[in-house]
Amino acid sequence: MTRHGQLLGGAALAAFVFALPAGVRAQSEAEEFAATLRGHAMIPAYSFAVPPETAPPFLRTSGKFTDRDTGQRIVTPVTQGNQLPFAGQPLQGFSGIRNIGDGRYMVLTDNGFGSLANSPDAMLMFHVMEPDFETGAVTVHETTFLSDPHHVLPYRIVMEGHADRWLTGADFDLEGMQPVGERIWFGEEFGPFIFSTDRDGVVQSFHETVIGDLHVQSPDHPLVRTPAEPGGEVAFNLRRSRGYEGFAAAVDGSMLYPLLEGAVYVDGAVETVEDGRVALRLMEFDPE
Repeated sequence: MTRHGQLLGGAALAAFVFALPAGVRAQSEAEEFAATLRGHAMIPAYSFAVPPETAPPFLRTSGKFTDRDTGQRIVTPVTQGNQLPFAGQPLQGFSGIRNIGDGRYMVLTDNGFGSLANSPDAMLMFHVMEPDFETGAVTVHETTFLSDPHHVLPYRIVMEGHADRWLTGADFDLEGMQPVGERIWFGEEFGPFIFSTDRDGVVQSFHETVIGDLHVQSPDHPLVRTPAEPGGEVAFNLRRSRGYEGFAAAVDGSMLYPLLEGAVYVDGAVETVEDGRVALRLMEFDPE
């Protein structure tokens, strides 16, 4: 992997509030849109990526901490079938996709096995894929693993002591991806955070979510602490897994539009609009 790039400066972040509708209105016949499924392509569930040569043995297997009953390490032999843990890194499931032309798509693998706690051995990665809607096959042309060798990230990561500092599903939960110029931008749910990498997946910039004077933090934000005494308050203002889900971009790449999946809590109550409906925050983020 190429190791290059520089840290971006601060980015502008504006927030817009809009209401969630109380219910979905029935579509009238005049509003119907005809659509026909003309093709379907599929990647087998048990499809795996081979970690980089420099990845430590810990990351060459995955799913070792997915025991739902105890959370303890699974010590059975690794497989590439339907038994955990796996040899390699599973490609699925996907949380973001972007058409990059010529029938190819940039596709983002989700954070791993569903949570921060069970995904420390799941590597974060994106792919260039080409589906063939005639045959139903999908070709994976390239897989890029994310890393932070330049120590741009301000918080401790799982691979803190490794030179390459590969990123894992216990560091971020990636839900959106947008290529802009030579950078790729990611929106994630744990913080929630926004960060960018170069085309080699090396982190270049990192951004907290701040709305006015409010530093938005979910229970999984690194600064949120469990109190030392029973009955103490855990201070957060966004529910777990309610960070950035939607992650759109202007056609010309001049702005990114990350959307919080859940409402922000202000003074202990979720934000609402004038008529009392729950509100979500849609951000406008300037990558320059």
